[in-house]
Amino acid sequence: MTTILSGSKDLPLAAEIMVVDDQSTSRVILETILRSIGDNIHVTGYGDPLSALQALGSGRLPDLIVADYRMPGLDGIAFTRGIRQTPSCRDIPLVIVTVMEERTVMYQALEAGATDFLTKPVDHYECKVRCRNLLTLRRQQLIIHNRASSLETSVHQFLAEMRARERDTLERLALTGGYRENVSLRQLQYIGRLARMVARRLGFPGLFCETIELAATLQNIGMIGVPDAVLLQVGTPTAEGIRSMQNHTRIGYELLKDSPSPILQMGATVALHHHEAFDGSGYPAGLSGAAIPVEGRIVAAANAFVTLNGTRSGNPSRPLSDPLVEFAQIRARQLDPDCVDALQACPGDLVAAEQGLATNRP
Repeated sequence: MTTILSGSKDLPLAAEIMVVDDQSTSRVILETILRSIGDNIHVTGYGDPLSALQALGSGRLPDLIVADYRMPGLDGIAFTRGIRQTPSCRDIPLVIVTVMEERTVMYQALEAGATDFLTKPVDHYECKVRCRNLLTLRRQQLIIHNRASSLETSVHQFLAEMRARERDTLERLALTGGYRENVSLRQLQYIGRLARMVARRLGFPGLFCETIELAATLQNIGMIGVPDAVLLQVGTPTAEGIRSMQNHTRIGYELLKDSPSPILQMGATVALHHHEAFDGSGYPAGLSGAAIPVEGRIVAAANAFVTLNGTRSGNPSRPLSDPLVEFAQIRARQLDPDCVDALQACPGDLVAAEQGLATNRP
């Protein structure tokens, strides 16, 4: 495990260095030079490059690797390639020791991923300074990496908190419409989960599915603009009362349409079109078929199932097949057949979505 971050940039280096050389005399010389960089330098020598690679693969990561080119079995080029093929070792500085005349070797080593070179006979001062500079760069690299990782973690935490706050705000906003018609947050959440399930089975991407789950809960936000006299009317509603009630779709759309939030933008579409019928008999625009935005078609199907399933909620012994049969009967008239089929295809998911609300599972 690297120790190079143990001090600040103004303190002595603390680092792990790996030396790989099959010649024991050369290896000892290199180890001695490298230890002279500082008191906190720990050097480990290997006479076999394969053993060195195995040590790296087991998780022992140095801050610098110095390897000779001419080694039996696995030369410096092959050793370098092996290092760079190990994900955790791709950024570790690696110095190849070779003779001055081996220019081709130096080029091949660079291609393989070598960071620097030392020429034989090794100059003690040059070796010490070059390796110390590489260790300093490595330390800065790790500092930047750790700061980036910390920042990434902070960003993820911030986004998670922001999404939680946004969800809470949307749920409270949805309740303003639900409260006006005595619809609970649990019912709205159930509709949202069914809408998400339908969207997923229709092949929409994950972000769309997540968005429609929340947008579906906003469908009746326009109810806040419907007069109490209409909402509380007893008996057969008047034509004017019906028009006023139906106008909640347009009110909801106007409330949400100009928001920069993708959820509220989709919520505006859902609010406007969730009462359209597939045969054109719905409102507010009397759209039919594919002319109805798919968000409206999906939420309309979820609404219909929840309405039919309402008697089952009051009577748990009533089988799930009962509302599914009734659901199929209105399939051809009011609802998008594809959305109905998506709901009917997964009775187990319907139960899971309903039960999940009780335990607050996603």
